[in-house]
Amino acid sequence: MSITRLLSDADPDMIVTGLAVWLEPSACGNVYLRFYPFGGLLRETIEWTTRLAG
Repeated sequence: MSITRLLSDADPDMIVTGLAVWLEPSACGNVYLRFYPFGGLLRETIEWTTRLAG
């Protein structure tokens, strides 16, 4: 893995959508995500969740 890839921004869309499919509410109940935006990532986190929601 290159240092450039580690330092670049990436949306976690694939992980979150995969979890949404795997943790189906009928089998697992309601599952909630919690975000811990460390290092000044609050704005980016809000923008990402807004895009993901719709």
